[in-house]
Amino acid sequence: MVFIGHSLIEPGGGHSLIEPLSHGIAVLHGPHIENIDHVADEANKQRVAFTVRNSEEIEEKVDALLKQKDYRRRLASKAKSFINDQQGGAEKMATIIFKFLES
Repeated sequence: MVFIGHSLIEPGGGHSLIEPLSHGIAVLHGPHIENIDHVADEANKQRVAFTVRNSEEIEEKVDALLKQKDYRRRLASKAKSFINDQQGGAEKMATIIFKFLES
């Protein structure tokens, strides 16, 4: 698992969740994720990322994940699928824009 830096205390901002998720790694992050909130919101909804608010919550979540090997395997697969499902957005948008410009 990985903790996303620059997300626990203000001003925060957060670093990318995409790389660890693409490798199937469980992601923990703090509440200050302004730079990546769109990805983090969806990743949290899909339960492939988890918000922690302090060192105690980090310790609790890490301990829980370490004790659940099968859950970590399912989470890894789900995280990779989450990233795969998000790919291709730029190409889709370019197609829409080109169609609009042609009309």
